[in-house]
Amino acid sequence: MTAPMPVRLDGKDVVAVAYVQNDKGQGTQKAKGQVVFQWLDSIDGKKVAEVTADLTPALGAGQGGDNVASQAYDPATGQIVVGVGAAGTEAAEKGGDVFTVYVDPKTGKSTVIPFVTPAGVLNGVVAGAKGGHREGAADGTIVLADGTTGKITKQTPTKQDYLNPAGSGSRHAYLASNSYTGDDTYANALYAVDFASRAVVQTKSQITDDQLSGYTCWGDQAKSVVCTSGASGGREIISFDDTTGKKAWGYTDKSADRVVPAITAAFHGVIHARTEAQPVLMDAATGTDVPAASAKPSAGGGSRQGADPATAYGSDLSLYDGKARSPIAVTPYGGAYLQAPTGSNYDLQTVLIALAATS
Repeated sequence: MTAPMPVRLDGKDVVAVAYVQNDKGQGTQKAKGQVVFQWLDSIDGKKVAEVTADLTPALGAGQGGDNVASQAYDPATGQIVVGVGAAGTEAAEKGGDVFTVYVDPKTGKSTVIPFVTPAGVLNGVVAGAKGGHREGAADGTIVLADGTTGKITKQTPTKQDYLNPAGSGSRHAYLASNSYTGDDTYANALYAVDFASRAVVQTKSQITDDQLSGYTCWGDQAKSVVCTSGASGGREIISFDDTTGKKAWGYTDKSADRVVPAITAAFHGVIHARTEAQPVLMDAATGTDVPAASAKPSAGGGSRQGADPATAYGSDLSLYDGKARSPIAVTPYGGAYLQAPTGSNYDLQTVLIALAATS
């Protein structure tokens, strides 16, 4: 199953989700692989649209997928691409170890693009990667395709061994690559792919003494995209101007005065992150730290700062531990993160903490 995706459909805020399933068939019908896409109204949870993609024409009868390898979405149109891992050798021979499933909720049409792992989608254009994904292959290729027809419209070889989706912004999809170059050095790089012009911009990593396992990129839904070499911080942080796909700023763990934080979210010019000491805010355009206001918990039962959290904040916030954390999701309406339960409450795995938008 994918993570939830925030999009708009027919003027409504909608939550999109997709999951891979295998229909065992009924009566004389053969089994078939499917990917089910749903768009749910974010207010009442009611289904707004649903499309079931049949994998049989691309993979053959009884063949399907078994996991979600990557996902991306177009916030304005609700279009979704999902990278599906093939279930078994026969499916992989026809579709690749990972293949793309594209869907448009307005038309209700879906398309399978074999041998391509998706990195992003915008206005029906799909960006992704294909290649052997093994040391010495040097065949990592950036792909652009028409989502409606599945036809590949452009291929850009990178000559890298490994090429993986990293994330997307409002204008570009981002892919990370690496190769061993000999003498214990590595070529690590990020590629920004413009959906409209189809131009590709390469940004080389400053790290050459380590093969970075991959980058994760967060688009701020405006003009910036920030990437780190791993979801939990890693060795490098790079921010891009998403209007051009070019690097705006960046630094590595070798910096004398700054640490590479773990990014949790990005929204409209602000990067939300955390260090070992505290949550932090950064200006996405410049990389400078932004002063953060202190958290002010509130609830229907009232707020008494400094009192026991188990009783201080009323029933709604009785499990809040009083320690602010960096949100993992940010929207115009606020943010949210998951907190581990306090004390010995073994009935709960996590507690959802909602943050109100104040400016």
